[in-house]
Amino acid sequence: MRSLSPRCFIVVMHTPITIPFPGMPTASSRPSRRGSSPLFWTFQLVVWPAYGVALMLPWLGTYTIASMMPNKLVVAGTGLAISAGLRSAYLSALRRWPSPGTVIAVVITASLVAGLLWDGLLSALLGGAASPDLRRLGALGSRIPQFAGAFYHTLVLLTWSMSYLGLKQYWTRPVEADEAPPLHAPRRLIFRDGKRAVMLDAGDINRLEAAGDYVRIHTGSRRLLLRATLSGIEATLPEADFVRIHRSSIVPIAKVRELVPLANSEYDVMLRDGTKLRASRTYAGRLRAALGIGPG
Repeated sequence: MRSLSPRCFIVVMHTPITIPFPGMPTASSRPSRRGSSPLFWTFQLVVWPAYGVALMLPWLGTYTIASMMPNKLVVAGTGLAISAGLRSAYLSALRRWPSPGTVIAVVITASLVAGLLWDGLLSALLGGAASPDLRRLGALGSRIPQFAGAFYHTLVLLTWSMSYLGLKQYWTRPVEADEAPPLHAPRRLIFRDGKRAVMLDAGDINRLEAAGDYVRIHTGSRRLLLRATLSGIEATLPEADFVRIHRSSIVPIAKVRELVPLANSEYDVMLRDGTKLRASRTYAGRLRAALGIGPG
């Protein structure tokens, strides 16, 4: 039991438990399902080796795998490296300009620039073996302009970009309220204010807000006003269940329904009861960590 002030403190009763829901990490185990970096590198290690193999398939009857392998490894390896750079550009764009139209413009522009860079790099490393072999197109091959290789690599990167961003959007999609299982064994919190003692289940708390020299606790049916500081109460709340999102707001992790990115790395936080709060830049990283959402 830790004292908050001469008049207010909280007692936590029962054995600490976590309140998980799909994609939500707990203090004892943080699943990697929502982690973006493992997702990205798993995606990369599947896509680019498969791309290298696909480049060899049309020529299996003409060349041996051993003779094609070095060139195709260079093509797949440079594609992996350039796409990793694209990912950094996309994540930066999503943080600064989250609107769909802007993101699409960034994807097309970045893929075009990266396609030109990729084609130039392969031409320097491999010469004529870098660009897709147009001889299989027959008579049409003589009419294809010299920049066909750059156009081809731009299309490859566009396809990669849309696949990666689509998978990322699915993997980090907001968890809807009806996906969250009910709280199991509620943790009892006792709030004392002078001679008054108020007992609340952790699952009944919707949010806590600073109100001058007081802290207002919102539940489904009432508001409790305590003479205390938000920082003092934060120090006693279970870290597995609550996260501070602003200098004036603390929310239960299990009550967060959706995050909407804003400018300057801030978020609108939508709670399961429909309340919208602002997560400031100072606390945004802590909020993403609590929800298991990485920076990428």
